[in-house]
Amino acid sequence: MFLSRVSAKPDDAFAYARLVGLTPYDAHQAVWSLFNDPSASRDFLFRRETAPAQACLMVLSTRVPQTASSVLRVDTKPFEPKLQVGDRLQFDVRANAVKTTHDGSGSARRVRRDIVEYALDQIKANGEVPDSETVRQITGQDWLRTQGERLGFELEHVNVSNHQFHRFKKTRSGSPICFSSLDLQGVLRVTNAAVFVSQALRQGIGRSRGFGCGLMLVKRC
Repeated sequence: MFLSRVSAKPDDAFAYARLVGLTPYDAHQAVWSLFNDPSASRDFLFRRETAPAQACLMVLSTRVPQTASSVLRVDTKPFEPKLQVGDRLQFDVRANAVKTTHDGSGSARRVRRDIVEYALDQIKANGEVPDSETVRQITGQDWLRTQGERLGFELEHVNVSNHQFHRFKKTRSGSPICFSSLDLQGVLRVTNAAVFVSQALRQGIGRSRGFGCGLMLVKRC
């Protein structure tokens, strides 16, 4: 595996603005353009960063990305973590965290709901006034803890932030694509090193991984 940082070359304001303004689909296409085999299945995860002066795409891939662009820079290093049970890691992941429920029509059809939105609706249905920030923290933490039970880690602590809804089109006339995301940062402890590396890190966490969710960035505490 390889971890890459794709950024605008220094002092290129136009390239920087393009990185900041990418939709999730545009970002997906930009990452695909770094690999020269259009017949291959997607073998990468990515995350778009838009912080001032730090706009970039972080990419984890099985192949080394390349670029012929005169305005983009790709910095790549091997990513082969050697982990053991009990290792403590700082983590940062942007996740599309959803809950699957029945659609309420009485049919067997099931729908996916954003976990925060679902929890807020449940509280309101009970006649209570929800504290959105507290609900976000608790639901995000519980969701990630459940993911860890099957992906080889347990949480020590986590901070949940940046709850967003994304809506965009692949083409002007296309149907809208919608999903939500949460940013989760904290410290975890590895409980199954092989599963954690092969599934949590290599395959990603949650849904919408083709649109910039699921990549868990880690470093040792």
